Amino acid sequence: MFTKMAKKIICFLLSCTLLLALGSCKRGDDNENDGDGDMLAAPSYSPDVLWVGIEMPSEFIEGLAAVYDENWGYIDTAGKRVTPFAFEYAGPFSNGVAVIAVMFPGEADEEVPLYGLIDNSGEIVAELEYHYFGEFSDGLAVVGIEGIYGAEEGTFDEFGYLEGFSGEHGYRYGYIDRAGKLVIPLQFREAHDFAEGLAPVADEQGLYGYINSAGEIVITPKYQYAFGFSEGLGLVVADGKSGFVNATGGVAISFDYEVAGSFSGGLAVAAKLFDSGVKYGYIDKTGYAAIPYQYQDASDFRDGVARVLEFGETDYSYIDRTGNVIARGADYIELHDFSEGLAAVRSLEERSWGFIDNSGSIVIPCIYEWVGESGFSNGLALVKDNNKWGFIDKSGNVAVRIDFDALYEFVGDYAIAVIDRKFGIIDKSGYEVIPCQYEFIGYIGYGRAFIREGENWGIIEISR
Repeated sequence: MFTKMAKKIICFLLSCTLLLALGSCKRGDDNENDGDGDMLAAPSYSPDVLWVGIEMPSEFIEGLAAVYDENWGYIDTAGKRVTPFAFEYAGPFSNGVAVIAVMFPGEADEEVPLYGLIDNSGEIVAELEYHYFGEFSDGLAVVGIEGIYGAEEGTFDEFGYLEGFSGEHGYRYGYIDRAGKLVIPLQFREAHDFAEGLAPVADEQGLYGYINSAGEIVITPKYQYAFGFSEGLGLVVADGKSGFVNATGGVAISFDYEVAGSFSGGLAVAAKLFDSGVKYGYIDKTGYAAIPYQYQDASDFRDGVARVLEFGETDYSYIDRTGNVIARGADYIELHDFSEGLAAVRSLEERSWGFIDNSGSIVIPCIYEWVGESGFSNGLALVKDNNKWGFIDKSGNVAVRIDFDALYEFVGDYAIAVIDRKFGIIDKSGYEVIPCQYEFIGYIGYGRAFIREGENWGIIEISR
């Protein structure tokens, strides 16, 4: 554990760094200092670009972007530094807070990152004292501190080293809210995200149960492992077998399975051991095998379809919720995952790409040289034809002209485009809202994008 004095020192150093950074920051001005007293003329590539002296950016989220300049820190859309550049890690903002980390001396002269929270004014809202900081779910995030737990008093020698202690080295986890308050104490050996109001946790004996957002034990820890709830049921493991419990802890589906997955649309993948070996199938919420145990491997359902590997096959196929095979991997050169009801396929005959629906029918002909890895997103998919890229809609119509040397997926209403090795930004009509004239553009967000020319990064506002 870290002393209160250590915490105060960290906060004092960060405060000093903040004052120095804000007091000397002139990165958004027309000129900048190179560190030796000489003023550097700002690049003159475009009057619309706000040039900032940084080494590496990320996208703007909630009006702030984490950027790197010897260390990580944050700038606003005007290029102003709103935090010290003193962080080893600077995460994206979410609901007004972001996870950050600084390096702090640990054991054996090694430095370790300590995590905390800042708000969008740069103020620390959760002290930098955690060795682990997870993502927020249901307004709470898992945090953990590594240390010696359960050691008896008087087991430290005069130099502070443990001798003959009965404690255990490891982590203890709890939950913190966005205000920086540790609302559920560091008392669990394992802790995971909330889902449907419950989170799986492990007690001092390493047994798993579930708590609610108030930290109250709702399902007594007694399982080897527990997973998040889905569709009202939690997957748990007891004596090496998987089963399901309901929100009050009652056994909803008995412990009959070698492995199982989460429920999706009323079905969950499950595997049983037979004389001939382990076989996968799909069960409903009563435990009934809605799709028989007949597969060598199987995945959760997504978009109403699931990937399965039939015995004797080397390629995965797709089935619907009735177990009917809608697409066999062996029938295509490549078969991508479904997204928004469609999956990209590369045909054996044409050796080109098209799309099938969740009945297995080809709904967009196999006529494209290539398609984007993510398939359809917000109704559009990247396609390549005649060595040029564009977007099509789910009817197969060209939504953005197939005329670009390279295209990136849309982020909101905008996508990065490349013509003749110059970067620009297009909208969903294909109009170049930022002409393709820059050396590099990346990290679209909050109506802004970062542009790079040579070693210089700048911010440009995307016209609407």
